Amino acid sequence: MTKCETSNVKVYYRVGVIMSAIIFIAVVLLNDRHAHAEGFTLDQQTAILFSVMAQYVGVNSRCPRFEMIQGEVHQELTDVGVIDLNSDEFNVAASAAFDLIISKYKDDPSEACSEAWKAFGPGGTYKRQMLREKTK
Repeated sequence: MTKCETSNVKVYYRVGVIMSAIIFIAVVLLNDRHAHAEGFTLDQQTAILFSVMAQYVGVNSRCPRFEMIQGEVHQELTDVGVIDLNSDEFNVAASAAFDLIISKYKDDPSEACSEAWKAFGPGGTYKRQMLREKTK
């Protein structure tokens, strides 16, 4: 399990080793870009990271078996108070997250899709389902 702590809340995510590494790297990158990301809490940074992951694999047939549930991805962000998706701060945080998932996807698209489905598909290890099977 990967544990993310905020001041009063402990949130546990059961994710694979690769997803854990991505989360760790993302938090480091976001903290390195502190000047732009300082306005985001750890919960918000985590929601941005996971939303970007689900979006990347769930659009443009990158993972042909499933698609993003746009309303759930949007809700993931709004639930933690990330409202302005056009702000510089959001763009910097989302860019760091996109860089990570793009790198992972380029290394092994099949594994990236499998990990994403396990995390964000029905009954996934993440708290919110953000991917669903494509309908024909």
